[in-house]
Amino acid sequence: NCCFFFNDTATTEIYTLSLHERSSDLQAYKKATESNPDQLTAWQGLCSFYEKKKGMTPENLQDQAQVYEKLLQFFQASDDQAKYFMNSDKLVSLHLTKLNQTDKAVQELQKRTEFAKEKGKTDKIYYAQTEIIKILSQKPNLE
Repeated sequence: NCCFFFNDTATTEIYTLSLHERSSDLQAYKKATESNPDQLTAWQGLCSFYEKKKGMTPENLQDQAQVYEKLLQFFQASDDQAKYFMNSDKLVSLHLTKLNQTDKAVQELQKRTEFAKEKGKTDKIYYAQTEIIKILSQKPNLE
């Protein structure tokens, strides 16, 4: 079981969710993020659910990508660089390996490059740009 906490004004609610593949669990996580969209912990719970879920549908994979994008917004705003880069890696991998969305993977790497430039992280800039070149060189029909 996975527990996560979030504050809704003065009330603290605890959601305990089994990480089995029941749709009711997914609905509970989605409800938590919808009722508290600015609560990082709810989004982290939904992310964890998707990462552990087996038999992901194309819709689940798209939703997972959106969850990573939301987490990136949180981590960029809070300047949590380690979590930003880690989740950006996961999003790029998801776009490349499961969604076959090369263009979105490259766009995410471009965003990562900009974030790394803002933070003066030359190693992260180099890595992102190298990945872009690697991805594009494997694409058969470059335009």
